[in-house]
Amino acid sequence: MMNEVNPYQPDRRRIISLREGEEITSFYLIKEISFNKTDATTNRPAAEYMTIHLMDETGELQAKVWGLSPKEKEDYENRYRKFRLLKVKALVQLYKPANKAPILQLKLIQHRLAERTDGYKRQEFVRSAPIQLDEVLVAIKERLQDVSDPVLRNIALFCYEKAGKKIIEFPAAKNLHHAYFGGLLYHKWRGLEAIEFYGEQRPFLNLDLMVTGWLIHDIAKVEELLVELGICSDYSRRGKLLGHIAIATLWISEACFHYGFDIYDHVVEDLMHVVLAHHNKAEHGSPVQPRLPEAVAIHYVDMMDSRLQGIEDAFMMMRPEEEWTPKLFMLENQSFYRGSLSEEAEKPQQAPFTGPSGPIFGGVA
Repeated sequence: MMNEVNPYQPDRRRIISLREGEEITSFYLIKEISFNKTDATTNRPAAEYMTIHLMDETGELQAKVWGLSPKEKEDYENRYRKFRLLKVKALVQLYKPANKAPILQLKLIQHRLAERTDGYKRQEFVRSAPIQLDEVLVAIKERLQDVSDPVLRNIALFCYEKAGKKIIEFPAAKNLHHAYFGGLLYHKWRGLEAIEFYGEQRPFLNLDLMVTGWLIHDIAKVEELLVELGICSDYSRRGKLLGHIAIATLWISEACFHYGFDIYDHVVEDLMHVVLAHHNKAEHGSPVQPRLPEAVAIHYVDMMDSRLQGIEDAFMMMRPEEEWTPKLFMLENQSFYRGSLSEEAEKPQQAPFTGPSGPIFGGVA
C-alpha cells in the first residue's frame, strides 16, 4: 500500500470529462469502500481486493486495490472513511461487465488521502440544486404567510419550523429523483410553480389547500432519511417504521395541539388527506387514494416534477457522445433519447453549495 505520493500539481478532472486511456491526477470524494474476493480456480487462488467508490458533482466511478494484506485491509477500513477526499494518479480504463453497458474505472498508480494544504473542501465535490437555497427557503415561507386560511398557514409554518435548516441540505429521495444537496427544496420550488398555475387556471380548486399541501407533503423526509452532505445513505429507524407520509401527518396533529386547532375540523382533515394521498396507491405508500381535487393535483404535480427531473438529471450526467440515458427505474426501466439538445440547455450551471446570495433561480451568482 502506498500512503505517500511524489509531489505533483493536481489538475482537477470532473468524472464526466474522463476518457479511456487518459492518465489523470485529481481529487475525488470517497462515497464508500467495499471488500470482495475473486472465485478460486484450479490455476489461481481466491484473491481479496478493495473497491473504492469515488464521486464528484458530475458522477461516480470505481477504483480497485488488489493483493491486500490483513494489516493493509485494517488500515484502509480505519482511514478511508466515507466522504473523505482522496488524491489519485490513475489510468482511466473501460470495464466491460457481462451483459451490461461498459463503464469507466480507474487503475490506480498512486493515491493518498487529501490534506488540508491541498486546498480542497468536500463541498466542492457534491452536487447541489441549481438554486440559491437560503433565498428559496425565505421565499417559500413568505408564500406561506400569504395563505389566507389561518389554520393552514400556521400548520404549514409549524412544519417548517420543525424541519429547521435540514430542509436546505436534504435530497428529495434516496436515489430516484432530486437525490442531491438541496433536492427537497428544489422539488418544492419547481412544483410550486405548477401548483400556482393550476390554481389560477382552475378557480374551483382551493389554492390555499394546494399550496400548503404541496409545501408540506414530503417535508418529513428530514426525519425519514439519514443524510450527510446532501447524500442519503439509508432510512432512519423512524423512517423505516413510519415513513414520511405518516410522520408529516403526525406533525399536522402536533401543530393542532400546539395552536389549539380542532383536529377534526374539515380544514385539518383536508390537509391531512392531501398529504396521506399524495402517493396515490397503497403499494406506493399512501393509505388512501386522492378523493379531493386538490389531492389529485398534488399527486400529479409530484409525479410530473419527479419524473421529468429524473430525466433531466440523467441528461446532465451523460457524456457528449452519449444519446440514450441509462434505464430509469421510476419510469418503468425505460431509456430516454437526448436528441439534439444543446450542451448549454442540457447542463445548467451548478449553484454554490450553500447558496447564500445571488439570484434565486437559474445559475451561479
